[in-house]
Amino acid sequence: FFFSWPGIFLFVLGIPFVTFVVLFKNRKLLNDEQVQKRYGSLYMQYEKDWWYFELLDTLRRMLLTGGLVLAGAGTVGQIIAGTLVSLFFLLLTTRVSPFRSDLDDFLSFVCNLQQVLLYVVGLGLKSQQNGAGGTASSNGTFSNTMFVFVVNGLTITVVVIGLVTILSIPCGEKFERLLKKCQQCGGRGPSSGKNLQKVSPLPPLGMEKR
Repeated sequence: FFFSWPGIFLFVLGIPFVTFVVLFKNRKLLNDEQVQKRYGSLYMQYEKDWWYFELLDTLRRMLLTGGLVLAGAGTVGQIIAGTLVSLFFLLLTTRVSPFRSDLDDFLSFVCNLQQVLLYVVGLGLKSQQNGAGGTASSNGTFSNTMFVFVVNGLTITVVVIGLVTILSIPCGEKFERLLKKCQQCGGRGPSSGKNLQKVSPLPPLGMEKR
């Protein structure tokens, strides 16, 4: 007890507060090279007007982990609270599109949508158990399990495709540079360029030297 409350204020609330103070103090210098080297990982992936969105995402994680414990473990109210939090951030990210990359905005939308759907399934299972006296029917459990499997499978597939797309961009650029070097070495190397400069152009017809 004597260490839990100081730990909550020091880590759970203190770190986000210090992060906000640092970013707010340097909000007009976010394009400075020194500021980007020190704090760029906190805001460079977001749009200029949403430099503080990392703090909002940290708040979302705090509410969906420690915050839901206060709503009562294993209760319908806890599931409803999680659904509302996930739905709010789903609508927020869809409305403002805070990331600089459209792919990141899409992946954020998919992950938030997955959370909302899983909470809805959990709410259905909990309601079914409460209505059946604490036990759920096998048909309902199987259908909900398959729904969760499909939702998680689609989400993982989209995330993998996004990661492959992100990793393929620098690989494609390196391949293009390598291809250009091969074309320069094979078609017109350094020696061939010098030889072409030494060759004098042919005189026009009728102007041959006598």
